[in-house]
Amino acid sequence: MIKNTFSVNRLSKLSAGYMRVILLLVFTVFSVLFTQTVWAQSPAIQIAVDNDNPPYMYQEGSIVKGLYPLLLRTVFHRMGVPLEVRAYPWKRVLHIGESGKAGVGGAYQTEPRLKIFDYSKPIYTETLLLYVNTDKAFQFNGLEDLKGKRVGIIKGWSYGDPFDKAKQDGLFTVYPVNSDTTNFKNLLLGRVDCIVATKLSGFLTIKKNDYHHKFKILKRPVAVNHTYLVFAKHLKYQALLNQFDGVLMKMKEEGTYDELVAGFLESSQ
Repeated sequence: MIKNTFSVNRLSKLSAGYMRVILLLVFTVFSVLFTQTVWAQSPAIQIAVDNDNPPYMYQEGSIVKGLYPLLLRTVFHRMGVPLEVRAYPWKRVLHIGESGKAGVGGAYQTEPRLKIFDYSKPIYTETLLLYVNTDKAFQFNGLEDLKGKRVGIIKGWSYGDPFDKAKQDGLFTVYPVNSDTTNFKNLLLGRVDCIVATKLSGFLTIKKNDYHHKFKILKRPVAVNHTYLVFAKHLKYQALLNQFDGVLMKMKEEGTYDELVAGFLESSQ
């Protein structure tokens, strides 16, 4: 009787052990499937860009185009992370970014923004130049040479801390508009003394409108600014940005980044 009781007790303990193992396996499989399902159904990362800053970022019909959307989509595709890029007026883009509703693509780094956003590695570098009417050119060696002048800029844009401070101090008067095209028209009509535009966007606007003999480009840059992908700090997306940086650096090491940019610039011209 003692032997039989021992066998029954032992069998019960073994059965209970097997049940725990089976339950653990079922729980593990369910957890994996649940995690995969949640990941598959999770919304894509949202990034907002300017809707009127060609060729870097702009909207044409319902399609968001430009160099920055191309770079962002390529990097996120290689990351294996779903992405949705939407375009808005730049001032609204910054508001959306600060609220944490989306990341911002193509932002400059400034002291105020460093308090609000976490930054990626640079995704591109823009050279900002001054454009003037050919018959009204002036010497430009630094921001002091803009004293008292009327300067055309893009509404909501920062042009780097030094320029922004000079603007705030009233060294010159700014005339904000929504696009480089409008800026060049204002310059042509004499409404401003000069405008600030990137080397690439200025070149393409002049070429598109056949402005070749109407404007002169002053050689000294107003600023040379990196552009970044940023997310509001309260989102705590630093891990995502680190992953983004890793893929971006890998593309640069492989040469695929340069090929992508060169191909885009060639097609834009």
